[in-house]
Amino acid sequence: ACWKTYVGRPETAVARRLAMENLGSGLSAAGHNGDALSVREAEFSMRRRIGESEGSMLAVQGNLAGAYEALGRLEEVLSMRRDVYSGWLRLKGEEHETTLLEASNLACSLDRLERFEEARSLLRKTMPVARRVLGESDSTTLRMRWNYAVALYRDPDASLDDIREAVETIEEAERAARRVLGGGHPTAMGMEQSLRHARAVLSDRAKKEKLMEELDVTAEVFDKVARFATKTHRVSVLGTTVEATYGDLESTRKALEALPP
Repeated sequence: ACWKTYVGRPETAVARRLAMENLGSGLSAAGHNGDALSVREAEFSMRRRIGESEGSMLAVQGNLAGAYEALGRLEEVLSMRRDVYSGWLRLKGEEHETTLLEASNLACSLDRLERFEEARSLLRKTMPVARRVLGESDSTTLRMRWNYAVALYRDPDASLDDIREAVETIEEAERAARRVLGGGHPTAMGMEQSLRHARAVLSDRAKKEKLMEELDVTAEVFDKVARFATKTHRVSVLGTTVEATYGDLESTRKALEALPP
């Protein structure tokens, strides 16, 4: 109804532009993601035609990235998030709240595309700024910490210590999010889900590493027994048994190493 009221007005009319923005938001909220994308693209083109300010264009481009994200077009989202973040960084500087928000959005996109090292590198630069400027309990700061933890524990190359750090980080951020935003807030609920996943990853990795250590010790013992059997020429029964058992240990070790981290 709002859009129909203002659609006949000139493109330069503020009311028309706001109506189009609200239409896109309403379609997104209702789950009509394809229609929302069409509206966001039309809004972006219209604002560019009439020469909107750089800040306004960056805001609309951020909304457009959200529309692409809802449709799972993650590579396009990442490209837009890079442009939006660099635009705000150039326009307002690294301490502006919108610059920091877009840094968090960019890190989230990097996480979703499993570009974990790049996400961590970005957040190592921006998290200290967010903590200093926005505060530890600000929602953007909390989301940055969450994104950083995800980039740690989901990385296939993460160490056990990395995963422990991720769990501790999400635990702290989740408690703060519940206190500041409320337990029913999407950010707090998302953190809770990530925390369950991170704890499961930590448990699995710890069990795997413990088994690997036990296998190493057992293999060392069998190796010594095998050498003793060979040295004393008692190979007929003992050596054959040791060799078979040692082979089983090596097969088990390789199977464990092949498991996902």
